[in-house]
Amino acid sequence: MHIGQGEDIWWRDNHICPTEENYCQMVIRKCGGLFQLALDLLKICSSIEINEETNKAINDLCKNLGLLFQIRDDYCNLVSTEYAQNKSYCEDLSEGKYSFPVIHAIQSRPNDHRIRNVLKKRTNNDSLKREVVRLLHEFGSIEYTKNKCIKLADECQTLIDKLEAGVQFQVILNQLTTIFNDPTQNGTN
Repeated sequence: MHIGQGEDIWWRDNHICPTEENYCQMVIRKCGGLFQLALDLLKICSSIEINEETNKAINDLCKNLGLLFQIRDDYCNLVSTEYAQNKSYCEDLSEGKYSFPVIHAIQSRPNDHRIRNVLKKRTNNDSLKREVVRLLHEFGSIEYTKNKCIKLADECQTLIDKLEAGVQFQVILNQLTTIFNDPTQNGTN
Protein backbone atom coordinates (compact mmCIF):
# COMPACT_ATOMS: atom_id res chain seq x y z
CA MET A 1 0.00 0.00 0.00
CA HIS A 2 2.84 2.38 0.84
CA ILE A 3 4.53 1.73 -2.52
CA GLY A 4 1.29 2.56 -4.35
CA GLN A 5 0.76 5.73 -2.33
CA GLY A 6 4.38 6.69 -2.90
CA GLU A 7 4.05 6.28 -6.67
CA ASP A 8 0.95 8.47 -6.70
CA ILE A 9 2.74 11.23 -4.78
CA TRP A 10 5.94 10.91 -6.82
CA TRP A 11 4.07 11.29 -10.13
CA ARG A 12 2.21 14.34 -8.80
CA ASP A 13 5.24 16.05 -7.30
CA ASN A 14 7.45 15.41 -10.34
CA HIS A 15 4.71 16.24 -12.91
CA ILE A 16 5.00 12.81 -14.53
CA CYS A 17 1.90 11.41 -16.16
CA PRO A 18 1.84 7.62 -15.72
CA THR A 19 0.45 5.27 -18.31
CA GLU A 20 -3.02 3.85 -17.68
CA GLU A 21 -1.40 0.47 -16.99
CA ASN A 22 1.02 1.96 -14.43
CA TYR A 23 -1.83 3.85 -12.80
CA CYS A 24 -3.90 0.67 -12.47
CA GLN A 25 -0.94 -1.17 -10.94
CA MET A 26 -0.53 1.66 -8.43
CA VAL A 27 -4.24 1.49 -7.56
CA ILE A 28 -4.07 -2.28 -7.08
CA ARG A 29 -1.23 -1.75 -4.62
CA LYS A 30 -2.86 1.20 -2.87
CA CYS A 31 -6.63 0.56 -2.79
CA GLY A 32 -6.72 -3.09 -3.76
CA GLY A 33 -4.34 -3.78 -0.91
CA LEU A 34 -6.96 -2.64 1.59
CA PHE A 35 -9.59 -4.96 0.12
CA GLN A 36 -7.02 -7.77 0.01
CA LEU A 37 -6.03 -7.21 3.64
CA ALA A 38 -9.65 -7.38 4.80
CA LEU A 39 -10.34 -10.56 2.86
CA ASP A 40 -7.06 -12.17 3.93
CA LEU A 41 -8.01 -11.54 7.55
CA LEU A 42 -11.42 -13.14 6.91
CA LYS A 43 -9.73 -16.16 5.29
CA ILE A 44 -7.37 -16.55 8.25
CA CYS A 45 -10.23 -16.39 10.75
CA SER A 46 -12.49 -18.70 8.77
CA SER A 47 -12.67 -22.44 9.33
CA ILE A 48 -13.75 -22.90 5.70
CA GLU A 49 -11.21 -24.52 3.37
CA ILE A 50 -10.64 -22.35 0.28
CA ASN A 51 -9.48 -24.04 -2.91
CA GLU A 52 -7.10 -22.48 -5.44
CA GLU A 53 -9.86 -21.49 -7.90
CA THR A 54 -11.90 -19.77 -5.19
CA ASN A 55 -8.80 -18.05 -3.85
CA LYS A 56 -8.02 -16.70 -7.35
CA ALA A 57 -11.60 -15.44 -7.72
CA ILE A 58 -11.37 -13.71 -4.32
CA ASN A 59 -8.06 -12.07 -5.29
CA ASP A 60 -9.51 -10.96 -8.65
CA LEU A 61 -12.55 -9.51 -6.87
CA CYS A 62 -10.25 -7.56 -4.51
CA LYS A 63 -8.25 -6.23 -7.45
CA ASN A 64 -11.35 -5.21 -9.42
CA LEU A 65 -13.10 -3.67 -6.42
CA GLY A 66 -9.98 -1.63 -5.66
CA LEU A 67 -9.78 -0.42 -9.25
CA LEU A 68 -13.52 0.32 -9.39
CA PHE A 69 -13.40 2.18 -6.08
CA GLN A 70 -10.48 4.43 -7.08
CA ILE A 71 -11.43 5.09 -10.71
CA ARG A 72 -15.00 5.80 -9.62
CA ASP A 73 -13.63 8.21 -7.01
CA ASP A 74 -11.60 9.94 -9.76
CA TYR A 75 -14.78 10.22 -11.85
CA CYS A 76 -16.89 11.50 -8.94
CA ASN A 77 -14.26 14.09 -8.06
CA LEU A 78 -14.86 15.67 -11.46
CA VAL A 79 -18.59 15.21 -12.09
CA SER A 80 -20.46 14.65 -8.82
CA THR A 81 -22.23 17.64 -7.32
CA GLU A 82 -22.59 15.72 -4.05
CA TYR A 83 -18.85 15.06 -4.00
CA ALA A 84 -18.13 18.74 -4.61
CA GLN A 85 -20.46 19.71 -1.76
CA ASN A 86 -18.87 17.24 0.69
CA LYS A 87 -15.24 17.98 -0.21
CA SER A 88 -14.48 20.72 -2.70
CA TYR A 89 -14.95 21.22 -6.41
CA CYS A 90 -12.47 19.06 -8.37
CA GLU A 91 -10.18 18.63 -5.39
CA ASP A 92 -7.88 16.27 -7.34
CA LEU A 93 -7.11 19.07 -9.79
CA SER A 94 -6.24 21.40 -6.91
CA GLU A 95 -3.87 18.75 -5.59
CA GLY A 96 -2.27 18.29 -9.04
CA LYS A 97 -3.16 14.58 -9.10
CA TYR A 98 -2.95 12.42 -12.20
CA SER A 99 -6.34 10.77 -11.93
CA PHE A 100 -7.67 8.20 -14.41
CA PRO A 101 -9.59 10.67 -16.63
CA VAL A 102 -6.65 13.11 -16.62
CA ILE A 103 -4.25 10.34 -17.64
CA HIS A 104 -6.56 9.34 -20.49
CA ALA A 105 -6.78 12.94 -21.70
CA ILE A 106 -3.04 13.54 -21.56
CA GLN A 107 -2.23 10.20 -23.22
CA SER A 108 -4.79 10.78 -25.97
CA ARG A 109 -3.62 14.37 -26.61
CA PRO A 110 0.13 14.36 -25.81
CA ASN A 111 0.78 17.67 -27.58
CA ASP A 112 -1.98 19.55 -25.73
CA HIS A 113 -0.47 20.87 -22.48
CA ARG A 114 -3.49 22.76 -21.11
CA ILE A 115 -4.45 20.11 -18.56
CA ARG A 116 -0.83 19.55 -17.47
CA ASN A 117 -0.39 23.30 -16.98
CA VAL A 118 -3.41 23.52 -14.68
CA LEU A 119 -2.23 20.50 -12.66
CA LYS A 120 1.17 22.14 -12.14
CA LYS A 121 -0.53 25.24 -10.71
CA ARG A 122 -2.44 23.25 -8.07
CA THR A 123 -5.10 25.89 -8.43
CA ASN A 124 -8.23 26.54 -6.42
CA ASN A 125 -9.60 28.68 -9.26
CA ASP A 126 -12.96 27.11 -10.14
CA SER A 127 -13.04 28.60 -13.64
CA LEU A 128 -9.70 26.93 -14.48
CA LYS A 129 -10.96 23.65 -13.04
CA ARG A 130 -14.22 23.95 -15.04
CA GLU A 131 -12.09 24.43 -18.17
CA VAL A 132 -10.21 21.20 -17.41
CA VAL A 133 -13.51 19.35 -16.90
CA ARG A 134 -14.74 20.76 -20.22
CA LEU A 135 -11.57 19.48 -21.91
CA LEU A 136 -11.99 16.08 -20.27
CA HIS A 137 -15.47 15.89 -21.76
CA GLU A 138 -14.26 17.14 -25.14
CA PHE A 139 -11.44 14.56 -25.24
CA GLY A 140 -13.87 11.75 -24.30
CA SER A 141 -12.03 11.08 -21.03
CA ILE A 142 -15.09 11.38 -18.77
CA GLU A 143 -17.07 8.93 -20.91
CA TYR A 144 -14.04 6.62 -21.16
CA THR A 145 -13.73 6.62 -17.37
CA LYS A 146 -17.43 5.92 -16.91
CA ASN A 147 -17.23 3.00 -19.35
CA LYS A 148 -14.14 1.63 -17.57
CA CYS A 149 -16.06 1.70 -14.28
CA ILE A 150 -19.06 -0.05 -15.78
CA LYS A 151 -16.77 -2.74 -17.23
CA LEU A 152 -15.08 -3.22 -13.85
CA ALA A 153 -18.49 -3.42 -12.15
CA ASP A 154 -19.56 -6.11 -14.63
CA GLU A 155 -16.38 -8.06 -13.89
CA CYS A 156 -17.04 -7.70 -10.15
CA GLN A 157 -20.61 -8.91 -10.64
CA THR A 158 -19.38 -12.00 -12.49
CA LEU A 159 -16.96 -12.77 -9.66
CA ILE A 160 -19.62 -12.15 -6.99
CA ASP A 161 -21.93 -14.56 -8.79
CA LYS A 162 -19.13 -17.13 -9.17
CA LEU A 163 -18.23 -16.92 -5.50
CA GLU A 164 -21.88 -16.86 -4.44
CA ALA A 165 -20.69 -14.00 -2.29
CA GLY A 166 -24.13 -12.95 -1.21
CA VAL A 167 -25.99 -9.77 -0.62
CA GLN A 168 -23.21 -7.86 1.19
CA PHE A 169 -21.01 -7.64 -1.90
CA GLN A 170 -24.04 -6.86 -4.04
CA VAL A 171 -24.92 -3.92 -1.79
CA ILE A 172 -21.35 -2.59 -2.07
CA LEU A 173 -21.37 -2.95 -5.84
CA ASN A 174 -24.79 -1.31 -6.17
CA GLN A 175 -23.66 1.61 -4.02
CA LEU A 176 -20.51 2.10 -6.10
CA THR A 177 -22.38 2.08 -9.42
CA THR A 178 -25.40 4.24 -8.54
CA ILE A 179 -23.75 7.39 -9.91
CA PHE A 180 -23.55 5.90 -13.41
CA ASN A 181 -27.34 5.58 -13.52
CA ASP A 182 -28.06 9.03 -12.06
CA PRO A 183 -29.10 11.51 -14.78
CA THR A 184 -28.39 14.47 -12.45
CA GLN A 185 -24.69 13.54 -12.43
CA ASN A 186 -24.00 14.40 -16.05
CA GLY A 187 -20.62 15.95 -15.40
CA THR A 188 -21.43 19.51 -16.42
CA ASN A 189 -20.48 21.17 -13.11
